Amino acid sequence: MWKKKQPQQKIQKSSAKLKIGEQEIPVHIYLERRNNARVSIGKTGLNIRLPDMLPRHEQARQVERFYEWALQKYAEKPHLLQRQVAPKQYKDGHQFLLQARRYTLHITDSDKATGSARLVDDDIYLRIPTGWTNAERNKKIPQLASRVLAKRYYKPMFDRLHQLNDAYFKKTINEFRLKYVSSVWGSCSRKGNINISTRLLFATPDVIDYVLIHELAHLVHADHSPAFWAQVARVMPNYKQQEQWLKKHGHKCDI
Repeated sequence: MWKKKQPQQKIQKSSAKLKIGEQEIPVHIYLERRNNARVSIGKTGLNIRLPDMLPRHEQARQVERFYEWALQKYAEKPHLLQRQVAPKQYKDGHQFLLQARRYTLHITDSDKATGSARLVDDDIYLRIPTGWTNAERNKKIPQLASRVLAKRYYKPMFDRLHQLNDAYFKKTINEFRLKYVSSVWGSCSRKGNINISTRLLFATPDVIDYVLIHELAHLVHADHSPAFWAQVARVMPNYKQQEQWLKKHGHKCDI
């Protein structure tokens, strides 16, 4: 039996700015078919979702209420405010520091469908498809550059992971990968596969150790139970300091 196709939901979107000191936070306001109003702090600003049937004066009241909520949250957690920055615009000659080495991106256009990267000393040569939009370029350039950097830094990270494992855990590591991931610092599967984001290379040595210890502890406890955190604390009693570093500075850990 064929189901009747539901009409596509219409969403109205508008933008505004919330000024906090000298910084302007982008505000994305969505009017959509929903029963309640919601607010969240996203990577690109404040997201407000309102029922499309609300009268305009009630919409304005809800927005003001959410602004007050956001001001309080940003005051309580300044690191959230630091993350609300415009995305990087990668251009030819872009430079960045990574573990006391200054790298330079050399970007040229290409008629190929996919991008490529090549590392020579501290120079990264990128060939970018001419059909990519600015958003695609800004998203994929760090991914391409990270591939060649991962090859350079793989062995030191691999060796450190095994040093920590041999000293404190003595568990079997099935596979280790160093690759660009923007959403998490690391992961560990039940099969013993450990993945670490290349973004972690920009962190301090203690923070790097913390993430490695965190993932190794998952070889003992797959969840985030009190027993898991006790395992982490056994190896690194001050691990909460490293977590705070990531919350405060993690948004800057990128190419």
